[in-house]
Amino acid sequence: MIRIKVISVRQAFNSIMSSMIVATIIVFVAFIFFSSFYILKEALKNNVLFENEFSIETLSRSKMIKEIYLDEFPNATFKEEANFPIEVKRDENQSSTNNVDINVVNNESNLDVEITEKRKYELPSKYDVELYDSGKVRVGNMVITNYTKRQLDLAELSKPSDIMITKNSNFLLFHTHTSESYTFSDNTSVTNYRTIDSRYNMISVGKILYDKLKAKGYNCVHDEELHDYPSYNGAYRSSLATVEKYLSNQKFDFVIDIHRDALSSNLGFRPTVNIDGNTAAKLMFVVGTNASGLSHDEWMKNLKLAIMIQNRANEMYPGLFRDLNLSKSRYNQHVSNGAFIIEVGATGNTLEEAQNSMKCLANVIDSFVQ
Repeated sequence: MIRIKVISVRQAFNSIMSSMIVATIIVFVAFIFFSSFYILKEALKNNVLFENEFSIETLSRSKMIKEIYLDEFPNATFKEEANFPIEVKRDENQSSTNNVDINVVNNESNLDVEITEKRKYELPSKYDVELYDSGKVRVGNMVITNYTKRQLDLAELSKPSDIMITKNSNFLLFHTHTSESYTFSDNTSVTNYRTIDSRYNMISVGKILYDKLKAKGYNCVHDEELHDYPSYNGAYRSSLATVEKYLSNQKFDFVIDIHRDALSSNLGFRPTVNIDGNTAAKLMFVVGTNASGLSHDEWMKNLKLAIMIQNRANEMYPGLFRDLNLSKSRYNQHVSNGAFIIEVGATGNTLEEAQNSMKCLANVIDSFVQ
């Protein structure tokens, strides 16, 4: 005997609705998962900073992921790294201050290069521009590595910057990742290349540029706030608040975020250049754009300014700069038409090498003044 179960219209409707709700929830969860996976994959693919000339293709992934997410999603949070360094490690037999490498502590080295021939700087009427098969773009004597996936306007890049450096220019120097540090001698080391000791972190690097610019007569402010301590999370939010505070009280023509590249020293990455018999850490501009979708309509002005400075630097100190990194992220550079990041060396460099490159950069900046 066949039994037929009879259900009411209401029961059928409720059953269908329940099935639809479950299906909707499954689709929604799947959408969120795959969207997040795609965003992360694209971020990793498009924002990796690696230097082809040194065959470096591996990065500190944890920092890179944080950088990307915190710039694009300011409210994101991450679990703190377990061993965030808070002090410089020293040998037990070493005194607290005076016996560290004297050249490092005193911020002194033999490199005090000045322009041997102070010729008048002549801004070219246009730069020669060439698009390489690799997608890189040569502008004058420097090269742009384009990570934005956008086609650059070569005609626009050939036009020189309309932002000029004068003795009346105001410079704001700061550090989003203030605790970044370098490789030290056997009796002085920094945990994980980070420290809050201002003698060994990015403050000591920025101070050299600040001192040199002030000595040359420029108006300059050096902010020494620790934006990445005690919490690494939100360092860019913290530094943005600092910069906006300064900009609300004074006009700054140039807003420079001084970093150390995150490439691991375990890979032997120590970008250097020899200048008059002295070793200096190589520099790299990182210029942000609006390719991530965040507002930054005038990023081209920042790029053209960096192009001008790097072309001049390559004339004075060939090899001082690595290829310019044009990034999908904006890195708070929307605050000014004279804003950019300067990466000073990498973890494999010494502090003295980083400080030497700041002396060269100060000379490059000063060379624009007639």
